[in-house]
Amino acid sequence: MPVPVSQMWTVATYVLKQKLMGRKRYPFVLMLEPLFRCNLACAGCGKIDYPDEILNQRMSYQQCMDAIDECGAPAVSIAGGEPLLHRDMAKIVEGYIARDKFVILCTNALLLAKKIDQYKPHPNFTWSIHLDGDKGMHDKSVCQDGTYDRAIAAIKLAKSKGFRTQINCTLFDGTDPERTAKFFDEMMAMGVDGMTDSQARREQVLTVLQPAPALLRLAPLLSGILLPMTYAPHWLQTVAKWNPFSWAVDATRALFASNPADASVWKALIIMTVLTLAAVTWAARYFAKSVR
Repeated sequence: MPVPVSQMWTVATYVLKQKLMGRKRYPFVLMLEPLFRCNLACAGCGKIDYPDEILNQRMSYQQCMDAIDECGAPAVSIAGGEPLLHRDMAKIVEGYIARDKFVILCTNALLLAKKIDQYKPHPNFTWSIHLDGDKGMHDKSVCQDGTYDRAIAAIKLAKSKGFRTQINCTLFDGTDPERTAKFFDEMMAMGVDGMTDSQARREQVLTVLQPAPALLRLAPLLSGILLPMTYAPHWLQTVAKWNPFSWAVDATRALFASNPADASVWKALIIMTVLTLAAVTWAARYFAKSVR
């Protein structure tokens, strides 16, 4: 699902600024955990085992603002614990938005219906609701029946009020690919604005999300994205030269090396622009034909 253009532009200009300043390492996202306390006791979460003196701690509003000011990243992801248990969470979100940061607020949604009126829809603000699959999968994951239904109701409520809303999903070992794919289809049909996942077995996720032909999976590998193609046999280098991915990779490396005048940059720009226009034209015609 697409990232908003405004967010892509903000991140792109942020990266360009860091490169122009000569910084080799810089943060993209502030991962903020203002508390560890949660209103669920999931079997796979170690935070519930912390002593009360830790679980009762909260970062103050000022500490949260100081964290993003020190970090400087264009986005902040707020997790926990359960962030909606924090009495100042709405104020913290407003503080980040006032600093023109993109805010992703993660929640299990059990308190969302009660708290949602404390928040206002904004292009920079996204609810990220925890859902580990369909009803049976999710309720088993969080060790509490009924949480899936409440999360679904929260998604519908947030969307009805104009909030950008996505889900975050953990795919555990042994997850059924077909069942998970069906769950993703259901979420897309609901109109969620995005889906993020973490996985224990990468091969299963690839089966679920991208059952692509072998040729498409080979294309990135033949682009030199993992290792420069200079290490490859001569015949493989020749094949790679006809791979559009390789042109983009070469140009990206030149830009990261602060060589925007390199010939690979303008060549890749022309070639990728032509290919993009061709792909968009074909896709638009194919879609128009398919819905007739």
